[in-house]
Amino acid sequence: MHSIAERKAALRPLLLEARRRIPAEQRVEYNRLILGRLLEIHELRNAGAVFCFLAQADEFDTRPLVDRWLAFGKSIVVPKIIKGRPMIAVKFAGWDKLARGPLGIAVPASDEEFTGTVDAVITPGVGFALNGDRLGFGRGYYDGWFAAHPVPVRIAPCFECQVQTELPVSGTDINVTHIVTERRLLAVHSSRNPSAAR
Repeated sequence: MHSIAERKAALRPLLLEARRRIPAEQRVEYNRLILGRLLEIHELRNAGAVFCFLAQADEFDTRPLVDRWLAFGKSIVVPKIIKGRPMIAVKFAGWDKLARGPLGIAVPASDEEFTGTVDAVITPGVGFALNGDRLGFGRGYYDGWFAAHPVPVRIAPCFECQVQTELPVSGTDINVTHIVTERRLLAVHSSRNPSAAR
């Protein structure tokens, strides 16, 4: 019997490869469809401050979303990993104010942590289950941040090939409240959802 950690490790490369194999033209269309569905989410439209990951490689492209929110006057905060510390949220000051972070991800040059209230989170992930369970990259940064900052709206924009019927999870995994793909928008109601328990 494989452990949960082993099952997660075996599944990650399969889901990442499925995402990588989406043809470029299809990816552009999928990004457009996902963006449209994200903009329909009531809790997101009404959010004042949004925590949003900055996409890399073949993830859902969050740049048009960030640009749209900035035009609407929303406050955008983005993740930053500082070696030896938990992940923090830092105010987004513009695309020209980014530097290369320790994991090769673009991050704000500033280390000043955002201390205001975050109303919604746009989270990355390798895979997501229909009940909202999230399979991350194995470092625990997002689960740690979610645990320390109980934001009630946690949204996962991803491609349909990343959605599974179920995923291996451990006790420290925190799931999402919405899954948005090129085909559908799922609002998750799960007993494992911390915001549903409150």
